[in-house]
Amino acid sequence: IPADYAPMAGCALSALALSWLVFTRLTDGVGWLGFVLVAYVLFLALLHGVVTGVLRTIARDYGFRLTVEEGVRFRRERGLFTRTEVVVPKSRIQLGLVRTGPLRRRFGGHALYFQTLSAGKESGGQQVAAPFAAPGELEPILAEAGTLRMVDPHALERVSKRHVVRVMLIDLLPVPAILIASLFWPPALMFLLLLPLPIAQGLIERHFHRYALADDLLFVSKGWWRGRVWMVPPGRIQSIRLSRSFIQRRLGLATLFIDTAGAPSLDAPRIVDLREETARRLAADLLARQDSGRKSGTER
Repeated sequence: IPADYAPMAGCALSALALSWLVFTRLTDGVGWLGFVLVAYVLFLALLHGVVTGVLRTIARDYGFRLTVEEGVRFRRERGLFTRTEVVVPKSRIQLGLVRTGPLRRRFGGHALYFQTLSAGKESGGQQVAAPFAAPGELEPILAEAGTLRMVDPHALERVSKRHVVRVMLIDLLPVPAILIASLFWPPALMFLLLLPLPIAQGLIERHFHRYALADDLLFVSKGWWRGRVWMVPPGRIQSIRLSRSFIQRRLGLATLFIDTAGAPSLDAPRIVDLREETARRLAADLLARQDSGRKSGTER
C-alpha cells in the first residue's frame, strides 16, 4: 500500500470489520433465505436494465454513418426504426467529449461527442460523432474537427489527496443519527454495513479524476462506471468559476467549473478538489491562453 494511502486503508479495514460484526449480529438466527431472495430480485432487475439498454442502443445507432461535407461540416445518419440526419458545422464545435466505462474499455470501444452551440432538449447540444470506436479510430475524426485530439493518460494529473477525506466526511455525516436511531430501533444498525463505501468511493473517484493543460487544450477526466474525458480549447471557454464549500475551505480545496456555449449544466467539465492555489493558478493560465489566442488571431 502506498504510504499516502496507508491511513485511508486502515480506516477502510476498520470500517469493514465493524460492518461484518453488525451484519453477523443482525442475521443471527434469521437465516439466509431472505437475503438470497433479495439478491435474486436485484439481479433480475439489473439484467433487465442491461438488456433493455443494449436493445435501445442498437435501434438508435443502427447503420451509423459520419461524413464530411465540403470540409466545413459533419453529417451524421443513424437509426433502425426512425432514421435521423444531423448536420454539425465545424465552426460550431465547442469541445470534444469521449465517454467510456468498464464495459467499453473491456471491448475497446469509446463514444465521441461534439458539444455545439445548440442547447436542444434532446441532447443538450451534444452530438454523437462515433458511438463505438477504438481510440485509434477517434483520432482522424478529432483531427478533422480542428484543434481536438486524444491525450496520453500518463500526462494527466490527479486531484488532491484530500479529495478522499472530503468524500468520507460528507458520506459519514449520517452515522451519529444511525447510532441514535439504533437505541430505539436496533435494525437501524444495518445501515452501518455501508461504512466502507465512502472510503472506496473516494479512492476510486480520485484515481479516475485527472486533468492537464497541454499546449492548446484543457483535458479533464472523470468517472469509472461512466467515464468521461473532455477536450476543451481555451478559446471556447465562456466563463471560469472557482467554488469552495464549507468543508473544502477547511481542507484548502476548491472546484474549478469550466463553462462553454451550449454546455449542459450537469455534464460540463469541472475539476473537483484541487488545492486552492493550484485551482487559482490553472484558472489564470486558462485566461492567459484565451488572451494570447485572441491577440494572435488563432481563435476560430
